[in-house]
Amino acid sequence: MHRVSHWLEARTGLITWFRELANAPVAGGPRWRYAWGSVLVVLFITQLVTGLAMAGTYSPGRLSSWESTYYIQHQLHWGWLVRGIHHYAAQAMVVALALQVLQIVWDRWYLAPRELSFWATIAGGLCILGLSHTGYQLPGDQRAHAATSIFLNIMSSAPVAGPYLQELVQGSSRYGNLTLSRLYVLHVGLLPLAYLAVLGLQSLLWRAEARRSRQDDVPLNATRFWPGQALRNGIFSLLAVVTVVGLTLTQPAELGAPMNPAEAFSAARPEWYFLFLFRFLKFEFVQQLGGLVFGAIYLPTLIGLIILIMPWTGRSRWGHKANVAFLLLLFTGVGYLTVTTLREDALNVDHQLALHHSEQLAQRTVDLASQTGIPASGAVSLLANDPLTQGPRLFQKNCAACHHHEAVVAGHAAHPPQFSAADLSQFGSREWMKAILIDYSTVLAPLKNHSDATVAARFLEGDMASWSSENRDLLLAPENATSLAALLEFMAQQSGRKDLGTIDEKLALQGREVFATGKLASGSLSSACIDCHAMHVRGEDKPLAENSGTGAPTLTGYGGGVWLTQFLKAPGSDDYFGAKNAMPAFDKLPPRELEMLVQWMTGDYWRPER
Repeated sequence: MHRVSHWLEARTGLITWFRELANAPVAGGPRWRYAWGSVLVVLFITQLVTGLAMAGTYSPGRLSSWESTYYIQHQLHWGWLVRGIHHYAAQAMVVALALQVLQIVWDRWYLAPRELSFWATIAGGLCILGLSHTGYQLPGDQRAHAATSIFLNIMSSAPVAGPYLQELVQGSSRYGNLTLSRLYVLHVGLLPLAYLAVLGLQSLLWRAEARRSRQDDVPLNATRFWPGQALRNGIFSLLAVVTVVGLTLTQPAELGAPMNPAEAFSAARPEWYFLFLFRFLKFEFVQQLGGLVFGAIYLPTLIGLIILIMPWTGRSRWGHKANVAFLLLLFTGVGYLTVTTLREDALNVDHQLALHHSEQLAQRTVDLASQTGIPASGAVSLLANDPLTQGPRLFQKNCAACHHHEAVVAGHAAHPPQFSAADLSQFGSREWMKAILIDYSTVLAPLKNHSDATVAARFLEGDMASWSSENRDLLLAPENATSLAALLEFMAQQSGRKDLGTIDEKLALQGREVFATGKLASGSLSSACIDCHAMHVRGEDKPLAENSGTGAPTLTGYGGGVWLTQFLKAPGSDDYFGAKNAMPAFDKLPPRELEMLVQWMTGDYWRPER
């Protein structure tokens, strides 16, 4: 062992380096607050290890960033743990950096002869912020795309060189594959090398300072680094790693929906350590002083220069106190703006709805990818062809001007407009059909808001409204509960919808009889359903009832996909509302869009088993 250590010492000098570290004087004795530098080093090593573990799997690109991150997070063995540790260690480094800078200034470690060490710490801090920010942009989800767009927008606002810097990072005049590739190179190559260079410089400066301490008189209250300070550094570093692992286990790193530049991401926010800047840019005086250029370029540059000249401004007693006060005020302001932003977002109903909708899209993408795999066109195509995702958007675009639907309101607006047609939230369900039978006027009540009063009259004063009013009490009579349930079961059976659950065939057979004859367990309806409505029962050659020509819609497959598709294409045909119709036809809607809208409204889409 002695020979090995001698050989190692002769070729590297590591033994001497460790002895110098162990014997280095610690002015004032061991302090817990002196540990932040070691915490940063340990967290950075953690970042290197986890980053290298993911580098062999991650692939930057518009059709590969999200996909490879998904593989790491959801399919690679222990990938979620490695990614989570990497994610939270990056954030922990930002916290440790802020505390280290404050400690250095508080303890006067930035004054001569430690100016270079202080500036190296600031340079390392810029590397840490760069690593955290570029890493945040790499998963390829909507949040990352929004963050990258904001980052490039800020960069382009820089005077003179801004547009050129933006194009350099972007790789072209537009966001694309080169953008992600260059951000990846920055994150895994240039910035880690720069930070390693900073750590190397700090090591050299520390050794020079240790040698000066041996030559100069060591303060009486100084102690050696080993074991007191080394123990504190080790405990703090261990606590930092345990905290990072704990956060990963309790709150795994998120992965949003794959980026889609064609869609706005209203829930976009920077990572929490840049929320203060997001909020600061909203102040009116910032807008008056130049907006983005002032708030994100000039002012941060000025603050950076103030920090850089602290070794000179802090030479006097009052100058040092001013520097400490400046940092305390700066960090207090950053903390206040961060908490304010979080509180405002928590109370912002529209933001919370958008955030919830974003989380739903993210989970849906993961579910679809797990079920069907990811096609060559990328994960974004999973959502583009998913009825559950596209249905509400198509409804919002084509139907929401007149009809309410709770899913669309929940996903797109906190304050729905006034509607002029039926609420379609439960369309085609047993509850919907029951409401049509016993409370038709209430279901169609929004028609009162229609711009044409005759439209409302045609429905609210028509035959069905009168029939519902006449038969309501009879249908709701306790002795007819089974008859009503049977009629609804028959209609559910004929719709063919999978989302209505298992059909009670025996009950549906009873409902067929009620539909055809109007006879209930106690009494009879004023008229049977076949007196007005056509019906061709599934599996039977002969129709139960032909089109009566009364303008009442055919009920063959009512509420199902085929019925709704044909209805949307031609609601004014004789098979539907005929001359009573006031609804526009959607026969010009692209076939795939119409198909997804119908599939969503009829529940004809894949659902994961939870």
